[in-house]
Amino acid sequence: MTKHLWDLDIEKIPSCWQEAYENDLRDHPSGHVVTFEKQNYDGNITVTEYFHDGVGYRKKIIELFNQEKAKAFELLSSDLESKVLFSQLFKIDLKLFNLLREWRLPNDWFEEDPFDPKDLEKNILETVYYFDEGKGENLVETMHEFVKYKLVKLHSFD
Repeated sequence: MTKHLWDLDIEKIPSCWQEAYENDLRDHPSGHVVTFEKQNYDGNITVTEYFHDGVGYRKKIIELFNQEKAKAFELLSSDLESKVLFSQLFKIDLKLFNLLREWRLPNDWFEEDPFDPKDLEKNILETVYYFDEGKGENLVETMHEFVKYKLVKLHSFD
């Protein structure tokens, strides 16, 4: 029975950007540079380029998720003092939640954002998504069913 995020098997949870991943797997298996043109408020056009690697991003999410799960199980069988144990488990839980959030981002977000695997590790310690349990803009709807597995829950959905 699943009680915590580290009990989940990320590869058995549907990714919300599976279609975009399959397109990248077929068309850009090693990633590609994406260019966006956007008109500013003053009428000028801003051109932004970034590296997008959906295949590598998916692989990195799975790799990191499984590494953090293994760390959690190792900690749970350790003799650490409860404060230290909780602190370390919380950090793992935070990472797992953010990795799962990336996995569950809607397909249209995935196609328009710079999904570069090298940026993933620095973003998974972000707390804004972890603590936004309400129906706020930071918690995508596809994550509501997973809030119950978090180690720390501030409030619940109505």
